[in-house]
Amino acid sequence: MEQAPKYVFLSKEELIELIEELVKRLLGPGINPYPAATDTEPKIMSRKQAAKFLGVSANTITRWNEKGYILCAKMNGQHRYFLSDLVKQLNKRKS
Repeated sequence: MEQAPKYVFLSKEELIELIEELVKRLLGPGINPYPAATDTEPKIMSRKQAAKFLGVSANTITRWNEKGYILCAKMNGQHRYFLSDLVKQLNKRKS
């Protein structure tokens, strides 16, 4: 009987591709594995939540807002950040 290999070496991109394919198979056809990025209603976050989402400090969020890198809305006297803008900023940081 043939034994399976003990180690498999994959690049980061190959691993991501493999995981995405497995998620698609598990969820079935027609189900989006990334629903937050395509919801019709905008997701809104506080400064602290936005900082955690992007992996930066709350002060960095404020600085990026002041420089115009991300937009915010003021609701009930507090700044709120839209998920779509944060995803764009996250993608810029990755590239």
